Amino acid sequence: MIDFDIEKFVRKYMTGRAESLLKADFEKFADEMHARIDGKRMLVVGGAGTIGSNYMKAALRGFKPKVMYVAIAEAADEDGGEGWGCAASAA
Repeated sequence: MIDFDIEKFVRKYMTGRAESLLKADFEKFADEMHARIDGKRMLVVGGAGTIGSNYMKAALRGFKPKVMYVAIAEAADEDGGEGWGCAASAA
């Protein structure tokens, strides 16, 4: 298994920032965000993709929503050809 720190990589090579630009807002509005998110239902369309999966990670970090994701993605079929797949899950 490769030991790779994605957070460090993003800080160093992508954003050039030690912390998120939104950190102060997350801290300032934490109580309101918890009131609006905890226990609520959240549907993420494209939840298995790069943006959708990272959105879900951010939403689940410290919050307690009921998450359902739907993903329709191009995938290889058993013969190695391209096909379409669909997945749905609730967490």
